[in-house]
Amino acid sequence: MASTSGDGALHGEIINLNVGGRYYSTSRETLTWPSVKTGSFFVTLLSGRLPSQLDSNGAYFIDRDPDCFNVILEFLRTRTVNLRGLPPATVLREAEYFGIWPLIQRLRLCHPLRNKCGDLLFTSFLHPPQRNEWSPDNPVLLIAAHQDCLAIAYTDIVYCYRSSHDGITGWKLIFTSRVLSSTPTKIALRCNHETSVSLAVAAAEQVIIWTLDGDDCMSPRETSDSCVTDIRDLFFAASQLVAICNDCLTLVIWHAASRAWRCKKFDKPLCSWTNLFAVLYAGREDGMIVSLNTDSLPTRIQDDSLLMTPFFQDPNKCPITSLCCYTAVDCLELAYGTAAGHVCILVNNQTEVPSVPFLFAAFQVHRHHVDRVALSKHFLIAVCAGDNHVRTWRLTRFRGLLPMQPPCTPLASYRMLSIVPSHPLPSYPNGNYCGPYTITSCNQLHDMELIMVYKLAPDVNSLTILNASSGNRLCQILSIDSSSISAFTAYVKERPGKVDIRPSQFVVTGHSNGSIQFWDLTTAMEITTTASEQEVTLLSPNEILDALEPCELADVIIPQSDYSNSIITDAVPLTSVVTQCEENL
Repeated sequence: MASTSGDGALHGEIINLNVGGRYYSTSRETLTWPSVKTGSFFVTLLSGRLPSQLDSNGAYFIDRDPDCFNVILEFLRTRTVNLRGLPPATVLREAEYFGIWPLIQRLRLCHPLRNKCGDLLFTSFLHPPQRNEWSPDNPVLLIAAHQDCLAIAYTDIVYCYRSSHDGITGWKLIFTSRVLSSTPTKIALRCNHETSVSLAVAAAEQVIIWTLDGDDCMSPRETSDSCVTDIRDLFFAASQLVAICNDCLTLVIWHAASRAWRCKKFDKPLCSWTNLFAVLYAGREDGMIVSLNTDSLPTRIQDDSLLMTPFFQDPNKCPITSLCCYTAVDCLELAYGTAAGHVCILVNNQTEVPSVPFLFAAFQVHRHHVDRVALSKHFLIAVCAGDNHVRTWRLTRFRGLLPMQPPCTPLASYRMLSIVPSHPLPSYPNGNYCGPYTITSCNQLHDMELIMVYKLAPDVNSLTILNASSGNRLCQILSIDSSSISAFTAYVKERPGKVDIRPSQFVVTGHSNGSIQFWDLTTAMEITTTASEQEVTLLSPNEILDALEPCELADVIIPQSDYSNSIITDAVPLTSVVTQCEENL
């Protein structure tokens, strides 16, 4: 006679299951074997404490993966684990659902658990500063880094840290701002001297500038101006602070020596801007590139307006949508992109009198406006607004200069598709800028490399670092505490007095829980150089799905390959641009 359990049920009773549409028959004793003491899904289900659903055949319906259930049921029957080719993590998730603890313990030994101390690239962790009114939902919004200083902006406060010169004692909090009345949208940071730091923040109502002197910055000087509002961009050109208003018709400069704002109104909107040390270059809607030395701030006598010097006129008078400068031997090189998808290189030989820039090379490879360009010693990179489509060229130089023959060889083409919030905070684009960032190459001490930081979606806890010129993956960063990454930046930390030592390079990530994590990009570059670059671009479909697993993907914009929204209305032919290049050469 079959023995009975405490509740009167027969141990030999046959139980019929319908798991994801696949039928199984097994005994009650098999299903409850490991859980008489610990309890499990099946103990709770068969005792009647868990609401159950029977199908038309009278079998218990369980809406789970039948392939994984094959592994689980075989383990309950034979006490052996046969994964049947399934990933351990997938089976582990199902075993945890059913509460089969002997199987869970075995699979956790196979499954690579996240190291709470970080992997090889992880270097440091900063907890959010202690505040009486601190909210656990106060994410990092903006990060700015320069030399040995780091500025972190939250929803209503800004902190500034300084690292030790020896790199041993870590980061020290040197400044805490007052509570801000509105959320910061832009942040700019500059270390002027060994102990002097300038920190600026743009909020909805004003621009606030703090001057921090001394090692401890105990007496910061604050300057604010409520007249400079609605800021589109904020950055330092040498020691001067430059603010571009949202209408792109107003440029405002804070002159550090006179401690006063100087303003310039434009008849036509600015579409792009960049700086080379103290010289500011701006591209206008009429295709004109103008320049201004922010140290001298020349003005017109009659109206005291800033005097912008014309630098170059695009042959087709297309709006200049992106700019980037590079200095070669006695030569200034400037790359620019246009609203018609053109990518051009200007060369200005500064040894000639008069020094007149000429159009050296031009390409039309994009159907959207060129959103970003980057120019380095060996590469030209252009990113258009169509799903972050990246095109790159290799540059050939002779004694540091571009030769007279067109030196650009097409190198790579790839896209960085990403999911963005449908209603992002004003700080989101600045806090999640994907690059290109300039870092130091591992091959030559003073050679520069360009990288891209790829963030797949707003709530992911990982970043992928790419070689911007090739699109190949350098490394992947994974949050050590599983918190989502809300902001990031990459920067180079120089080592004063150590000329022959390559500077340290970091990726700094700010997280939804307010913490800061540091990642060693120097080591990643060395590993990649030693082992040769991985021929893996961006993320595989499985990696994308894994990265998106913790994301809800609510209220976001999914990228689509739809060119109907291109801003190009009157695309101009490249013939006239190429003709002028040939004439200049």
